[in-house]
Amino acid sequence: MCRPTFYGIEYQINPWMDIRRQADHSTAMQQWSMLRKVLTDVFGAHVELVRARPSMPDMGFTANAGLLRGDLFIPSRFRYKERAVEEPFFASWFLRRGYKIRPLPTDHHFEGEGDALFMGEKLFLGYFHRTDIRTHFLIGEILEVPVFSLELVNPYFYHLDTAFMPFGPESAIYYPKAFDPYSLRVLRENVPDLIP
Repeated sequence: MCRPTFYGIEYQINPWMDIRRQADHSTAMQQWSMLRKVLTDVFGAHVELVRARPSMPDMGFTANAGLLRGDLFIPSRFRYKERAVEEPFFASWFLRRGYKIRPLPTDHHFEGEGDALFMGEKLFLGYFHRTDIRTHFLIGEILEVPVFSLELVNPYFYHLDTAFMPFGPESAIYYPKAFDPYSLRVLRENVPDLIP
């Protein structure tokens, strides 16, 4: 996790962001602290922190930092320059802790676990708004797992994790209007218990 020390709306890179409507910083900090407390005290999770950096207000969204599988970390290649400045800090954090780093080519866009979610051994990958579909093959090859590509067609659901969430190896919830018809078919054929 990353403490939202510098969190705020400093730019607009999705339809939800509006510089004229700022987040309440104290509320964000309270919500973050409560989430961390629930994870550690209620669920017994071990939470490590990455240091927040000035002028990087979105570092708190650590799922976007990359994709982790075992001891292998694939760092993100952010589409927007505002977030691309985060890349070396997250990669360095994982490298210092002994993870193997497998970077993607610099001209490929991939936004980590915002667009990459495992359901058992199946890896569902979203594309269009933030992640390029051409990264899907590379990621599947690196991790040696089956990949299921899902096109996100609604700009309000710009990351896969805003419209699809697996629960175990066979169940997931999803928002149907976020996907194109082919992706809906892929989901229906590969998720036994798919809940709208």
